[in-house]
Amino acid sequence: MPSTQELTLTIAQVDLGSHWIKEILDLHRAEKRYLGFLPDAGFDDRAAAGTLLAAIRDDHLLGYVLYDLPGDRVKIVHLCVAPIARGEGVARLLIDEVSDRHRDRLGIQLSCRRSFPAANLWPRLEFRPIGNRPGRSLEGHLLTVWFRDHGHPDLFSAVEEERDLVAVDQMVFQDLVVDGDHAEESRRLFDDWVQELVELCVTDKVFLESNACEEDALREALLTEAREWRNLSRSSTVASGLVERVGELAPQAGEGDHQHVAAAIAGGATYFVTRDGLLLEGSEAIGAALGVNIIRPEQLIDRLDRARRVGLYEPIVLQGTQIIGSRLPAADQDEFTATLLNNGSGERAADLRQSLRPALADPSGHEVIALRDGSRLIGGFIRRRCDQRLHVEFLRVAGTDPLSRAVARQLVFAQRQTAASERLGEVVVEDSHPPSPIRDALRAEGFERYDANRWSCLIETGILAGSEFYEPPADRTSAAALERSHWPVKLTGKEIPTYMISIHPTWAEGLFDEGLAAQTLLSRELGLGLSREHVYYRSPLPGNFIDAPARILWYVKGGRVGHEEGHLRAVSHLAAVLRGRPESLHRRFSQLGAWTLAQVRNAADHSGQVMALRFLDTEVFDHPLSLDELRLLYSEAGTNFQAPQSPLQIDEQIFSRLYRQSSAYVDS
Repeated sequence: MPSTQELTLTIAQVDLGSHWIKEILDLHRAEKRYLGFLPDAGFDDRAAAGTLLAAIRDDHLLGYVLYDLPGDRVKIVHLCVAPIARGEGVARLLIDEVSDRHRDRLGIQLSCRRSFPAANLWPRLEFRPIGNRPGRSLEGHLLTVWFRDHGHPDLFSAVEEERDLVAVDQMVFQDLVVDGDHAEESRRLFDDWVQELVELCVTDKVFLESNACEEDALREALLTEAREWRNLSRSSTVASGLVERVGELAPQAGEGDHQHVAAAIAGGATYFVTRDGLLLEGSEAIGAALGVNIIRPEQLIDRLDRARRVGLYEPIVLQGTQIIGSRLPAADQDEFTATLLNNGSGERAADLRQSLRPALADPSGHEVIALRDGSRLIGGFIRRRCDQRLHVEFLRVAGTDPLSRAVARQLVFAQRQTAASERLGEVVVEDSHPPSPIRDALRAEGFERYDANRWSCLIETGILAGSEFYEPPADRTSAAALERSHWPVKLTGKEIPTYMISIHPTWAEGLFDEGLAAQTLLSRELGLGLSREHVYYRSPLPGNFIDAPARILWYVKGGRVGHEEGHLRAVSHLAAVLRGRPESLHRRFSQLGAWTLAQVRNAADHSGQVMALRFLDTEVFDHPLSLDELRLLYSEAGTNFQAPQSPLQIDEQIFSRLYRQSSAYVDS
């Protein structure tokens, strides 16, 4: 195999706004028969996330790799080499670069049809097959799941996750069996990467409508195909009350549509895919009340792509809401039961009431909390404290739309926050019928599943050495990931960089001070704090002075009424540092920042570039450190404190001193 020098090529990260994105899109379109459909926005978002790499030689694109970072592995979305460069080792160089960048992950995973030419490539790139399954295309192409091991002790978590169930209506099902005017939109559901994330299903309604087809050949083709799919119908009938409820929420749709959606809900579907405009008009109401997404094929494709590249937490949907959490009055228990009942898992309303009533009758021992966006009930939980554990007996959101998924992430994180604040050692979620947004959130927030009805997360606080963990982190990247997954603990010994950044009081109020009240789902004592993710802009610094992952200590400048003196106010996880044009970065992160486009432009340097710092899970200090306190602490450490004019990296010893004095999560 030729060496890198012989190839005289470079592997470069493609940033948002780069001219290389157009060439990558052109190459993708030329090779789409092997790569499948991907919205153009998917390329921009991977570029912004730093997970789009290009192989370049003499200012020519030779190939690219586009990937995601879900959980503890790397998942390849596209690996594409231009025809003129095949056989030159470009694929290996791209994969090796991905491996080198993410050595802390368990490994690299991808799926590929056995019939594709690339199927012979993966063994040469040190991948091994870990499973096969048939695809859902008409030809039934077999997919092989390949894994390149990074040598970590545990490979079991590389096994494919459980997939959400997607019921399709008769129109979409027929699109997938025979060509039609709208078949192309629907057929994207057969793309291999979609099949990794969801399972397409039918109900008895598809069999009935297929059998009603008068054309003999078409009828047999539809019935033959339907027999190959999972059937969500548990019986030939669905509770009439559920059909009636769907009818109330989508009155313009037909009776058959009402029956079909009800059957999908009863069978546990997360999505119901349709092109029926009258049914889609009721999608928001049905999703909020019954927990199933009524969605077009192309909308599902877009949502799945967003989920796989950025996770299921979308903070944009929390903006503009008026979400309030409060104890549930006994008079509202029927609404609580009807709205948060998990119809798809077969949960019975009587069983839920049987759990709810004792909790309401024990207000000193149980919290029963309802979340409302205005007057609409959107979620809730039941919890109690026992044996130094926070037991969450019920944890629900009402729908599966982006708002519900964002609220689910916040709710799950809130349980960790509460346990940490109260010095409880573990959070145990014991809900026997959690909806899919809650299950996804539990996985994403570091909870481990011990059986069908029990998830657990150990809670640690304070400052710990990386060596104290059962599997000590190997490097800075894995240490930062461990610190995030064990929030609010802070790790030492692996040199996670910490930068102190001065911020104007106006921006501080918008991001984590007065803005705290505006972006709070529940009051602080109920354990749900500020929005999880934000962005802060400044002019770029030379080189890579600030690099993620890292921490940010926020120093709020003095000199204005209410902020006469500077204070150290908060600490955040720095997740990404991006450079680009103000318009591109503001468009991508407008939902996360307190800045207008004009203000972002003003932060740009002479070349028109601006730097965006994306930060997460900010802890606002219970005891902000004043300028005098900072000077004293620095003096005790043998140095002098000066308020930073530009980002200042501080050493681990100083960080530990500052954090111990300011955080509520460190015992005095």
